[in-house]
Amino acid sequence: MAAGAVAGEGVLMPAFEIRANRVAAGFRLEHAVLGATVLVACAVATTSKSPSLLSFFWLSNALMLGLIVRFPVMAQPQGWVLATLGFLLGSYAGEGWFLKVLLLTLANLVGIACGWLYLRQHAASVVQMRSPVGVFHVVVGVCIASAVGALLGGGAMQYLLQRSWQRTAMMWFGAEMMHMCLIIPLLLNVPPLGAARRLWRSGERAWGRSVAPLAVLVVLMGVGLYIGGPGVPLLLLPGLVLCALSYRVFTVSLLCFLAGSWHVFLLVLNDFDFSSQNAEAAMSMRLGLSMLSVTLLTVACARNHWGDAMARLEHSSTHDHLTGMLTRAAFSEQAHRILARLAHGRQPVALLMLDLDWFKRVNDTYGHAAGDVVLQAVSRTVVQSLRPHELLGRMGGEEFALLLPGADAQEASATAERLCAAIRALTIEVDEGKTLRPTISIGVVALDATDTLTLSVLLRKADLALYSAKENGRDGFCLSA
Repeated sequence: MAAGAVAGEGVLMPAFEIRANRVAAGFRLEHAVLGATVLVACAVATTSKSPSLLSFFWLSNALMLGLIVRFPVMAQPQGWVLATLGFLLGSYAGEGWFLKVLLLTLANLVGIACGWLYLRQHAASVVQMRSPVGVFHVVVGVCIASAVGALLGGGAMQYLLQRSWQRTAMMWFGAEMMHMCLIIPLLLNVPPLGAARRLWRSGERAWGRSVAPLAVLVVLMGVGLYIGGPGVPLLLLPGLVLCALSYRVFTVSLLCFLAGSWHVFLLVLNDFDFSSQNAEAAMSMRLGLSMLSVTLLTVACARNHWGDAMARLEHSSTHDHLTGMLTRAAFSEQAHRILARLAHGRQPVALLMLDLDWFKRVNDTYGHAAGDVVLQAVSRTVVQSLRPHELLGRMGGEEFALLLPGADAQEASATAERLCAAIRALTIEVDEGKTLRPTISIGVVALDATDTLTLSVLLRKADLALYSAKENGRDGFCLSA
C-alpha cells in the first residue's frame, strides 16, 4: 500500500482526503448561517457609499456576538472559521486593502471573543432574560466587547492611516455600544419556534387590549418626524415606557431596535455628522440610545420578573401543594362563576364528590408518607382523565370535587364509572415490596337546564350520594335522586 493512503471498504483513499472529509462533516448549517450573516453584513457596510452610513450599518459584530451566545453550536471552531472568512471576504469587497482588512478583522474578532467569554458564563440569565440581572450581564458583556475592539481598532487605524487613536477608539466604542445594545437583546430573546407560535396565538387574542401602548409610540414617532432634532429619543420615552410595562421582553427589544434605527435614520436625513470631527456629539447620541434601550429592557424584565413572582404566589395560594389541585376556596370561587354562567345559558351541570376508600387505614398501617404517595398517584390519575373545561379541587383530606359543565346525569355517571375503573387499575408501591390497590367511592349529582341550585346545595347532595356509595360497598358511585 502506498504511503499516505489508507484502505476503506476495499477502496484506497488518500489520507488527506479522509481528513478533508472529516473536517467537512464537522460543519453544520448553523455554522454556515453565521458565516453568511457576517459576510452579508460586512459587504453591506463596506460597500456603502455614504461615510456617515458606514458606521451605522456595521452590524457584523453585534450580530455575531448575539448569535453565538443565543445558539452555542455556532460558537464551535467551525463557526469561528466561517465567520472569519465572512469578515475577510465581506470587508475586502469594499476596502481592497488586505492589511487594513486583516487588522480590523482581528480587532473585531478579539472584541467579540472577549464579550462571548463573559456572556457564556451567564447564559442562563441572559438568554430569554427574565430579570434585570440578565440585562446587567448583557451590558457588561457589551462593554467588554466594545472596549476591547475599540482599543485594538483605534491602534490599527493609527498605524495604518495615522488617525488619532483616542478619537477613533471613541467613535468605535460608541458605535459598538449602540449596535450591540439594540441588536443583542433582540437576538437573545427570540423565542423558540414552538413558543413563538403559542405567543402569537395568545397575542392575537390579547391584541385588542394591548395595542394602546404601541399606538402611543407610533403617534410620538410621527411627532418626532415632524419636529426632528436630537431630543427625539426623549420624546419617544413615554411611549417606550408604556410598551416596556405592557409587552414581553422580546417585543420591547424589537421596539427598542426599531425606535433606535428610526432615530438614526432621521439624523442621517438631517445630515448629522457621524465623522471623527464630530466624535463627541456622535458618541453622546449613540451612548444615549444605548442607555435608553438598556433602561427600557430593565423595566420590561423587572415587570416580567414581578409578574412571574406574583403568578407563583397566586398559584401557591390557590393550589394544594401535595396534589397540585385547586384548594377548596379556589375551587369554590371558580365553581360559583361557572354555575352562574351555566344558569344564565340554561345549561346542565354535574358535580362529583370523590373519596378514597379506607384511606385512614393506609395512614395508620403504612404511615402518612405512604398516604401522601397514594394521594399523589390518585390525583394524577384523576387529572389525566379530565377534559379542559372540567374543574377539580381538593376539598380536604382524601375528598375531591369535580365539576362537569354541560354534563347530564348519563354523562356524569359514565365519567364516575371511568374514574372508578382508572383508580381500580392502579398499583402503588408504598414500601419496600409492599403495594396497594386503591379504590374510590363517588357521589354524583346532576342538574338539568331548569334547575338552579347553589354550589353549597350541590356539595351537600353530592356528599349524601357519596355516603350512599360507601354504604353500598365502596369502589363505585351513586347518583343523587
